[in-house]
Amino acid sequence: MKRGLNNVLLSVTGCLGACELGPIVVVYPDGVWYGNVKPEDVEEIIEKHIIGGTPVERLRITHPIEQMV
Repeated sequence: MKRGLNNVLLSVTGCLGACELGPIVVVYPDGVWYGNVKPEDVEEIIEKHIIGGTPVERLRITHPIEQMV
């Protein structure tokens, strides 16, 4: 899927401290976390959030560490 996006980095990591909510996608610099992301959700995240600027609320999670603060 090519969208002509610039400054996009895909990075494979460990669990990011929220393994039970994975697979996880984090969009920076917004700091928006998405949990239980399925392959069919990726296009919606790209279209609505990365291109459109509106987070996909149905997938959005709060990182467990933020919930403790």
